[in-house]
Parts: sequence; structure tokens; C-alpha cells
Amino acid sequence: MTLVSDTSVAFLIVAAVAVVMIGFALWTLRNRQLRRRNLEDARSELGDEIRGVAQMVFDLHDPVAISDSDDLQIRYDEASVEFTELESQLDAVDNGADMAAMKDRVDRLRWRLEWIEARIDGRPAPAEPRTGSMLIGDERVASSRTTIRSREGSCFFDPDHRPGTVPASIDAGNVEMEVLFCRECARLVEDGTIPEPRLLQVGSRRVPAAKAPIASRGLGLDLPDRFRIMNRDTGRPLSVDWSE
Repeated sequence: MTLVSDTSVAFLIVAAVAVVMIGFALWTLRNRQLRRRNLEDARSELGDEIRGVAQMVFDLHDPVAISDSDDLQIRYDEASVEFTELESQLDAVDNGADMAAMKDRVDRLRWRLEWIEARIDGRPAPAEPRTGSMLIGDERVASSRTTIRSREGSCFFDPDHRPGTVPASIDAGNVEMEVLFCRECARLVEDGTIPEPRLLQVGSRRVPAAKAPIASRGLGLDLPDRFRIMNRDTGRPLSVDWSE
């Protein structure tokens, strides 16, 4: 009887250990899949940013040549080389730390191009990005995206557009605030068109960047889904509905 009992206890222990090991293996696999999915989401977002930088490189080519400035031409050529390297290296990034490092390079490259554009336009140069952090899934890693850079001087519809330079007002009844549009979005609003907001992954949802938390690379604005927005240069209010 004791032998049978001892055998049963041993069997139960072995079974329990097996269940724990299987559970741990499944948890590890799920965690790896989740991290991989978060990394791919971050790669997709970063790819969109790099494509936005590509447009800046293209748009600045002729103005830099016309400026007849050796200094601007050298800066532009260096920025073009950096863009080409970023574009070619994106697919090879396979971890959160390297993704954040590339994000930092993209932020700084955008700033360098914005600096060139400001010099050509005779405007003050934008502030240089500072070191902060970003989230890839539940992994916090170094990046140049900071609260100040995210909130101030960013386009309301997409923080990764060119800097916000056109003032606008938001009215949602009990919520009123001042925001900025980049020039491209301002032109759309002037024509009566609401620009498509950049959507960022927040948990299981895709949220307009203006409402997404700063840790998710959004602006962190406390906004309802429905509001009216007005470009202060035109004074014509438009209704916005982000509830769908």
C-alpha cells in the first residue's frame, strides 16, 4: 500500500513539473511572439517616418542648389548619405535597443533637414532634439523623443510631419486648446479637408497620435473623439470625428 502511495505521489509530482514546464514554454513562446509583433509594429512606424524624411530630402534638393551656399550643400549631402544608410539598414534591425537607436538617428536627421530648411527660409533654426526614451511593447529604450519635442512645435495630425508652424484652435465644448499644423496639413484644412491623423498602437487599439500617450510617441492631449478645429489664419472651423 505504501509503495502504491509513493508511486502515485511521485507520478503527481512529475506530472505537476511537466505541466509547469509546458506552461513556462508556452508563456515564453507567447512572450517572444508578442515582442516580435511589437518590434514589427515599431519597424512599420519607423519606415513611415523614413519615407517622410525621403520627401524632405527630395524637396530640399533644388532650394539648396539655388542657395549657392557651400555650407548648406555640404550639410545636405551629409544628410542625404545618412538617409540612404537608414533606409538600407531598417530591415536588418532585430531588437528594441537597435530600433530605438535608429529612431534617434531619424529624429536627428529630420532636425538636420529642418535646420537647412529654416536657413533657406530665413527662419530661426529648430531646437536640437534631446535624449529621452520610447516604448516598444513593454520595453523602454533610449530615444530622442521627449515630452518637449513631442508636445511643442509638432504637427497636431502627425508629430512626424515637418514642424508645426501654423497656429490653430480646438473647441470641444468644455475643452479648448491651442495646437499647431505643419504647412502641408494647414493647406488641407484651408481647402476644407481634415488631414488623416497618424494612428499609433496603444495597447490593443490604434489611436490618433494627438491623443496617444507620449510614451507611445503621441502628443498626449486630452481630447474627446468629436471636436471643432479652426486654422487661425483662415478662421473657418471644421468638424472632426475620430469616433469611427
